[in-house]
Amino acid sequence: MICIRANLVSGPAHARFPPGTKVGALLFVQADDDATAEDIAGKSLAALGWASLETERLKTITDYAQFDARDDVVGEAFRDARSSGFGHILFPEPGA
Repeated sequence: MICIRANLVSGPAHARFPPGTKVGALLFVQADDDATAEDIAGKSLAALGWASLETERLKTITDYAQFDARDDVVGEAFRDARSSGFGHILFPEPGA
């Protein structure tokens, strides 16, 4: 599992944010290497209406227990990635 700290920009087809909205994100991707993780993340985000992904940091996660036990949005995103291959969290919420 690879964790990516990234900045996203919404595209014209995004259901929630106007085009060009910039949002920070934490992405969890089931992949064996950084390049594959970025490819999977980019395709998954494009399907959700995001126009671009700018990676800040990547980290391989080997201790799954630290996230599986969490009862918050981070734990939920991690479990999503374990079941579907991709999970994400947006922060901070624009306008919050």
